[in-house]
Amino acid sequence: NDIDFIICSSEECVKQYKSKIVFLRSFDEPIVEVPSEMERNSTNIQNFINTYSIELGGAFNLFAATAIFENKIPGLYYFRDNTNKEQTEKDKVINEVAKKFIGKMYFFVLDVKGDEIFEQAAEFFDIKEKDLPRIQITNIPSEDKTETYVMNTLTSSKEITQELLSSFVNDFFGNKLQREPNSEPIPDTQDEVYTVLVGKSFKDLVINNKKTVVVLYLGRGCDDMCELVLDIWKSLAEKYKDNEDVEFATMDMTMNEVIGLDIKKFPVI
Repeated sequence: NDIDFIICSSEECVKQYKSKIVFLRSFDEPIVEVPSEMERNSTNIQNFINTYSIELGGAFNLFAATAIFENKIPGLYYFRDNTNKEQTEKDKVINEVAKKFIGKMYFFVLDVKGDEIFEQAAEFFDIKEKDLPRIQITNIPSEDKTETYVMNTLTSSKEITQELLSSFVNDFFGNKLQREPNSEPIPDTQDEVYTVLVGKSFKDLVINNKKTVVVLYLGRGCDDMCELVLDIWKSLAEKYKDNEDVEFATMDMTMNEVIGLDIKKFPVI
């Protein structure tokens, strides 16, 4: 709705644009030409508009969010605290790398302490202030699937170079990155007698735990059975709550996952 479509046949237009389709913008390159080799159809034109309507390394907004879900193009997100001058200086690097991947990946800068849309995005991606700064690639290949890859080498003091960031993006397209497990937000508190696990907390609370952790995995299609087993699980957790060697936990595999663990039927211990 924010884009005007104009047919111009005046002598001045033909002289300036030479019977081409061009996209006029108020940011980045002000005039972008539709490639001559691209087939002129509504789908290709729409994809072209969606790609070039978003500012390189620009702010994440509702238009950008819509384009991501419609185009199924992965996005690189730089979450930062805009009160930190060292972080805002990295914007130029983001912008330069974005130019290399036009049409393949969107690049966004999000001030987590910024306005409402940024706060909503931070909530959607489960980004907390303690996580800043953070660079991640998120790919949404379908409505029910989200893939996230985090640039783990990033720290507030580490210099982000074009080479480092380009390598991260190239590794994504080369399938060389380890994605993060799908996960609900980590609970702020544990209110049950057993530990509630999510994808992001599994490594710390299970793999790196000195105790033996006994996990009850719950999931789709086991409502009655899962409820029955969960009651028993709660009783067992209560019985062993003072045991220093054993810990009882649950994990809902509907919204969480452990990479490499493929469970077909639930409940499973």
